[in-house]
Amino acid sequence: MIPLLRAGLALLAAVQIVLGLWTLSSPASFYADVPTVDLTPPFSEHLFRDFGGATLGLAVVLTAAAVWTERGWSSWCCWRT
Repeated sequence: MIPLLRAGLALLAAVQIVLGLWTLSSPASFYADVPTVDLTPPFSEHLFRDFGGATLGLAVVLTAAAVWTERGWSSWCCWRT
């Protein structure tokens, strides 16, 4: 079960990395080429760069979850029982 979970998390991280890099590097292209984005308010480069940064942050979290998939979180966390 753990290998399947890791593969799923890695796939989600890869998708987030691609979208985040695309949004950060070319926000106007992202706005023009993704069909559902035009349903949002008018184009704002600042908004899309922020979205790209947040997407890359999520990719970091997903990558960390894929690497460290274990149940022993409490062994290093501050909430020891």
